[in-house]
Amino acid sequence: MDQDRPWQTDAELEGEMANQSRRVQNQSRPISSTPRATYWVLGAVGAVYVLEWLTLLTANVDVFVYIWTIFTRDGTTWYDWIYRPWSPIAHRPDGFTHILFNSIGLFFFGPMLEQIVGKLRFISLIVLTGALSSIAQASIDHAFDPPGGPALGLSGAIMALIGVAIIINPKAKIFLFFVPIPIPLWVAGIIFALIDIVSAYVGGTGVGNFAHLSGLAIGLAYGFNVKKEMKAKGIHFTSH
Repeated sequence: MDQDRPWQTDAELEGEMANQSRRVQNQSRPISSTPRATYWVLGAVGAVYVLEWLTLLTANVDVFVYIWTIFTRDGTTWYDWIYRPWSPIAHRPDGFTHILFNSIGLFFFGPMLEQIVGKLRFISLIVLTGALSSIAQASIDHAFDPPGGPALGLSGAIMALIGVAIIINPKAKIFLFFVPIPIPLWVAGIIFALIDIVSAYVGGTGVGNFAHLSGLAIGLAYGFNVKKEMKAKGIHFTSH
C-alpha cells in the first residue's frame, strides 16, 4: 500500500489477501522435512546396543557397568554420566524385545517432535531425559534395601517423547500390542503409567519403572512448552 494515499486498488487488495492466505496455510502445519536427527539417534541406539554386547562378550559385568550405565553400583555422583555421553541411549543388552519397542516408539514419535522443535533440541531432549530419568531410577533404587542396580537411559527418553506427543496431539490413535483396536494417545499414556506403577510395586521385573514414569513426567511438562510454541507459530494437529 502506498503511504501517500489511504486507499488500495482492488488488485492491491486481492494481492494482499492472497499473500495473507498463503502465510496462514504455511503456518497451519509443521514444515515437512526428512527427520534426519531421528534416524541418527536410531542408528546410534543400534550401534551402542552392538557395542554393549561386545563389551559383555569381551569383558566382565563391572567393566560393562562402568562404560555404559548412568550410575554405577557404588552410587557415583549424578553428573558422572557426562563423561559417558552415550549412556542416555544405552539399553539392557539382554532385552531385545524391549529395545525393539523403544526403537519403534522413537521411529513413530521422533519425526513429529523433530519437525516442531528442530534437530538440536530434539537430540538434546533425548540425551537429557535419558540421563535425568536414569538418575531418578538410580536415586530411588539406592533408597531401598538392598539397593537396585545401575540404570540405563533409553527407555526414559522414549517415554519422554510419548509424554510430549500426548500433550501436543492427545487424540491421535495408536495400537497397543495387547489391544486390538486403536486408542487415543492420552489413554495409552495412562495405561503405560499404570503398568509401571503396578510393576514397581510388585518388583523383580528388572525394568526401570521409575525411569519410565519420570521420563513420562518430564515429557508431559516439556510438552506444554512445545504446545505453546506451536500455538505461536499457528501449527496444529487434526486427529480423526
